[in-house]
Amino acid sequence: MPKTYKLHPAANAFPEMPKLEFDELKADIAAHGIKIPILVNKKKDTILDGRNRIMAAHDLKLKDSEVPIEVFNGSDEEVVPAIISRNIMRRHLTDDQRAALLAKLLAPQLEKEADARMKSGKAVSKSTQARTWQPIAKGAKVSQHKARSALTLVKHAPKELDNVIAGKEKLAAAAKKAHKKVKRPKPEKSLQERVEAKFLRMMESFAVTEYQAVREILRELLEKAMK
Repeated sequence: MPKTYKLHPAANAFPEMPKLEFDELKADIAAHGIKIPILVNKKKDTILDGRNRIMAAHDLKLKDSEVPIEVFNGSDEEVVPAIISRNIMRRHLTDDQRAALLAKLLAPQLEKEADARMKSGKAVSKSTQARTWQPIAKGAKVSQHKARSALTLVKHAPKELDNVIAGKEKLAAAAKKAHKKVKRPKPEKSLQERVEAKFLRMMESFAVTEYQAVREILRELLEKAMK
């Protein structure tokens, strides 16, 4: 039996291969063996690429010698990009799933880089603002709109994001839900609006028959305050 490895969280973010495709893969491995080695980070004892192949190998009870292993020698920072490059264009993934996956995997680093640019004090141009969504659009081969929608889900609707990745929901429908959750900043009221609102609330605390007397008292108080 092949050695049991843990699965890297980024690799685990990708949805499992549909059963029909997995059965086809297993039949092909049974007939021809594993053609593409399993990518393993031996420092962490984790699989970076080849989850379905290793699962098929276990089902077929292949020997260690029948499971080719490729050792990943990159740095820790290169792990996630390596996982993405080997998996993002899998045939069973839709445009929506690719956009959602990349947003989930890249958003933390992209936000960190965006914060660093803001803190540097440099003027943020439109091209700089675009850097957040551009890697999503380019890597997933999707439109700017899909990339932005996926990033919105990361920030405001992570559950819907996972539904899109799992193929349970369309990105557009999930983004629509997310936009409803986004809290829009309330426009600041003018001084006049604030005074009028407080005045009305105060007047409502008195009986209508007292309005005339209250106005006289307020006038006297205002005159004293202005002296």
